[in-house]
Amino acid sequence: MDLISPGIPQGPDVVDLRFRDRPLDSKRDHAISEEFYECRRVNVSNFMEPNSAEKLYHELSTQTEWSTYFTSDGRKYQAPADAQRNYSTDQQRELVGLAYQSARNGGTAYLYDEGHPTYSEETTPTPISLFNKLVNGPRFREKLRFSSRGDAIVRVDARAFRLRARHFVSLRARPILESHPDRCVAWYSYNLTPVWKAEWGGALEFRGKHAGDIAGYAPAFNCLTIAGCPQAHWFNAVSEAAYGNVYMIMGGIYA
Repeated sequence: MDLISPGIPQGPDVVDLRFRDRPLDSKRDHAISEEFYECRRVNVSNFMEPNSAEKLYHELSTQTEWSTYFTSDGRKYQAPADAQRNYSTDQQRELVGLAYQSARNGGTAYLYDEGHPTYSEETTPTPISLFNKLVNGPRFREKLRFSSRGDAIVRVDARAFRLRARHFVSLRARPILESHPDRCVAWYSYNLTPVWKAEWGGALEFRGKHAGDIAGYAPAFNCLTIAGCPQAHWFNAVSEAAYGNVYMIMGGIYA
């Protein structure tokens, strides 16, 4: 369900973003580090100021064009946004069917959307580009040092990610969106899904400590998940009963 709070400005001129104002040496930061050391993953609620999170959600839900990426017969394919506008219902179903057949055959399989702004970033700073600037700033990179066992973080990616009905990402060790696998020490998923039920799927899941155990995080607005890399994980399929899409910003963390 795509919801926008009353009073949130609309359009690409919305550019002011803020993290939640917390001291760097807070008890919360220590607890986050301890949980990451124990599990190699951690989920952080209320990551940004609510108004900033709303602006990012609005950017993803109304100001972004989405290309679909999927696998078929072990190969990777892209269906650009402009091409999909001309797809028939049968062609859309065929695309989904190819991805699911790839999953049945084993190996890496996926079906997801990656987004790009509908207007020029050269003339108008986008909320996504400003988010990228924030997470690459010294304050956030310093807070992320626990994910690299103390090594300095040199860069953080930020890319728009969407899961629609029947979308999924199968078991994999490395993040689906990363630009330099050799230097990736961790990755993050910042969830911007405003209204969601766990039974609708789309959860980020990991193997648990014991055989048959699964640990994971259902989509939740303004929540940041950080996971060590490599680490087995997947996004389970979004149900056709879901009322809306799963929106995220995600990327690699590099030391």
